[in-house]
Amino acid sequence: MRFLIFFLFSSTMVLFVWDFHGVLEIGNEKFIGETVNQVLQENGFKTRISVENMRLWYGIKLYEYFERLVPDENKNRHISLQALCREKMTEDALQSSIRATPFAHDVLSMIAKNSSDQILISNTSDSILDRYLRIVTMKPYFTHIFPTNIPGQERTKTQVLCEYLQHNPPKKVVIIGDAPSDMELSQVNCTIPTRTYHYVHPGWEHRECSSDYKINDLREILQELGNI
Repeated sequence: MRFLIFFLFSSTMVLFVWDFHGVLEIGNEKFIGETVNQVLQENGFKTRISVENMRLWYGIKLYEYFERLVPDENKNRHISLQALCREKMTEDALQSSIRATPFAHDVLSMIAKNSSDQILISNTSDSILDRYLRIVTMKPYFTHIFPTNIPGQERTKTQVLCEYLQHNPPKKVVIIGDAPSDMELSQVNCTIPTRTYHYVHPGWEHRECSSDYKINDLREILQELGNI
């Protein structure tokens, strides 16, 4: 899979900015929670991540779970624990744990057919994100894919989106994510009208944050196509 930093394109009417984990896939939160706890146990730590904290923190970078769970360890140790988790994230293991969110393919396909650009920004590494996208078969929908947790090239979602908008300014931005920090991306460029959708899976509680819409069904995003 080829990951691009940015390319210069002509201005698009509407840019859809997607988060991946917790939005376009379902099941990974359970897999990550179990994997983090397994690594903690295998390395002699007594602390464990609870289901409640997994849902509360879900979407942060993998090493950041260890920053919160074993804060007395240094950054290098957190990174090494992250690496141990990644060793367990084989394609076979992920294949049996995750699936596409209901209606995700329908929504992504309809937006793509409308000739609107879609980019994906995810707090994971390039190789792991590639693995996830192969499993849920979503790569073709995106004009650009940005993993932010690449060793030696780590960036924030804000930095990625800011740079992208500087070179590819659309008429409007639509942001879809499950984390409060995703909703804060609406402040990246205040000169471009932005709409935010805070999505969580049915049965999950929306986290406290400011957004234009709080949804449990990705099809609600399709109303944006009527405004183009």
